[in-house]
Amino acid sequence: MHQWLLLSFFVFSMASSSTSAAGTLHYWSMKARGYPIAVIAKAAGVELNWPIESEEVCDRRLEEHQAAGILTFNQWPMLELDGKRIVQSGAIMRLLARRGGLSGDDEDEFVLSETLMCEAEDIFQAMARAHYDQKEGSNQAAWDKFFSNWFRKHCGYLESLLPVDRPFFKSGPKRLTGGLYLACVLDSCLDIEPKSLDDFPKLKRFEEAMIALPEFALREGRDIYFKRLG
Repeated sequence: MHQWLLLSFFVFSMASSSTSAAGTLHYWSMKARGYPIAVIAKAAGVELNWPIESEEVCDRRLEEHQAAGILTFNQWPMLELDGKRIVQSGAIMRLLARRGGLSGDDEDEFVLSETLMCEAEDIFQAMARAHYDQKEGSNQAAWDKFFSNWFRKHCGYLESLLPVDRPFFKSGPKRLTGGLYLACVLDSCLDIEPKSLDDFPKLKRFEEAMIALPEFALREGRDIYFKRLG
């Protein structure tokens, strides 16, 4: 009887796990808002579909979602997971972090992860401002100002936070959500200015170590969003 119960439980568990559906991330296939979400999902052990599709296909699907009224704030990204539709990139990343235990092992690590989350978002927003600061179709001057001033200052802040004895902010096998988000944003900065971390050896070491992780393999083949124009 005892063996039968164990076998029944095993079969039920296998059936449940085999029928659990992967999540779907709705966002353009480029390295922008969807990029850190997909990386964090991978690190959290959450199976996620985020196919590489044309911009036109994504545009049409966004219009369909808007027409159907299923986007709370009428915009992407949206994560469909376990029958739920979750919007706002910060909420999505933190949900995935909670599932994967990526917010730190104690209060200090939680604060550090959230600090890095906020800093990564600040860099992302500053990049967006530079990208859209176009004069006669060119944003070269805005990017030059970003990399020579604002970005260098914030790299210095991050450099001071990194330990000298390891490339990551956190020891142990798990990376912090904030560190994963930061690595995605720095990756986009290097797409635009490949030498932008050369004066910050600890931060450059961090970025190289993060990008080498298997969670970042999904970046291959994806277009960049922020870029120099003109």
